[in-house]
Amino acid sequence: DILTRTKGMYWPQMNAEEKEEMSHYACKDLEACMELFEIYSPMLPPDEWKIMSTTLKMFCQPRLEFNSKLLVKALTEAQDDRDERIENAMTYFNCTEDDLRKSRFLELIESCGVPVPMKPSPSVEGKMIPALAKTDQGFHDLLEHEDPRIVALAEGRLAVKSTQGITRAPRFIDLDMSTGNLPVAYNYYRAHTGRPSGGNKINLTNLKRGSNLRKSIVAPKGFVLGVGDSGQIECRDNAYISGQESLLDLFRSKGDPYNDMASTIFGRTIDRKYRDKSGKYPDFMEGFLGKTAILGLGYQMGGPKFKYSVEMGAKTQLGIDYSIELNEAYRIVDIYRSKNYKIKEMWDRAESWLYRMVQNDDDFEYDYGDGKLVIQPKANKILFPNGTHLYYPCLDYHDGSFTYVKKLGKNYVNSYIYGGKLIENIIQKHSRDIVMWQMLNICEQLHVVLQTYDEVVSLLERAKADEDLAWMLNQMTLTPPWAKSLPLAAEGGWAEEYSK
Repeated sequence: DILTRTKGMYWPQMNAEEKEEMSHYACKDLEACMELFEIYSPMLPPDEWKIMSTTLKMFCQPRLEFNSKLLVKALTEAQDDRDERIENAMTYFNCTEDDLRKSRFLELIESCGVPVPMKPSPSVEGKMIPALAKTDQGFHDLLEHEDPRIVALAEGRLAVKSTQGITRAPRFIDLDMSTGNLPVAYNYYRAHTGRPSGGNKINLTNLKRGSNLRKSIVAPKGFVLGVGDSGQIECRDNAYISGQESLLDLFRSKGDPYNDMASTIFGRTIDRKYRDKSGKYPDFMEGFLGKTAILGLGYQMGGPKFKYSVEMGAKTQLGIDYSIELNEAYRIVDIYRSKNYKIKEMWDRAESWLYRMVQNDDDFEYDYGDGKLVIQPKANKILFPNGTHLYYPCLDYHDGSFTYVKKLGKNYVNSYIYGGKLIENIIQKHSRDIVMWQMLNICEQLHVVLQTYDEVVSLLERAKADEDLAWMLNQMTLTPPWAKSLPLAAEGGWAEEYSK
């Protein structure tokens, strides 16, 4: 079998006979794919075909290259990141790295008053076993827990059990030595909300900004990488779909919503960018709290999780130890919800949609701004203006909670859903649709080589990089007809390497 004989090989490594056999196999595969396309294409809007095509071309027609020296440095950096997450777990518990791997991990969870997540045994009928695999929903719940100790513990276990962080750099090195370029592998629409996931065991969707691994990706000779990022698109979109006009007006007037939120929290005018005569920024941390609130509290986050978000954000983004009392976290959450009452009302509205969906109600619509959502309870779907949808198979209500079945790795698991979580799904899906619409427009003039969340990366001719970047960023402020009045902003830059 040609696939077995050439597993792990690249085209330049195959001999003439293998290339001929692989070409024949690929042609047959293409014929089968075409037959499937003819069956399924009527179910997809034409723009989605174009998105698929762009995604595949990033892999099949690679343009990106590597900086070999930085790849070597990235090997050490990945190990340091792993050690940091393990050390963070140890700051909360008197434990060893080995404890995070073995049965004492269960004791550490229970010592926080949290039950160990369980799942049915795949081999023994009726037996329940700990759900600690990284693809288990129970383990994901630990990673998103409101108690920061539990999150740190789960992150620590993930660090000692997962090898991706320290194997990705060697994979890059292998690609560099084998082909000299980077085939950008994304799995189209793999996330529930339509965003792509990383493929080919290199996951380009979560390269740490400023890391040597990220900077090792470079443009070919004569070009630079232009990076455009849609600023606060989820926050803007949440206000837009919820009808929170006070927040939208701030964005429209190019005001600073972080300062505005911080001013409300602290009862005085905050200017996080003001620098005094000594060169210090006296309102910096107040502004940081305002920013964390604006970006984090839009999906029904509670006090404990907000406290953790602030403390971890200070550590990872600012490199400092900073903490707030739990009572203060609750106070800020209450202020946010009072100030952005339309967003809070949207969580309740979404909760009512879930009730109507489990009751198999008739289709109904929700109008917002320039578009509308069509909720289809009998199909467990929410239809979006661009013709795509969110799907919640086997949606059910039991013991006071809504659940639906979702794919996690190779398994299907019950996942909890509630008003704020549904809105998070809707906003992420709607924002994804906008960015994809923008990306297709950019593709008309530039060669797009990467697309991660709210970011688009294109090749720019060095001689006119400033001009093309300005055009690209302008494209990322434009909106489709179903979001005409949504105020957007974009920022970015260009460099030879993927550093922006």
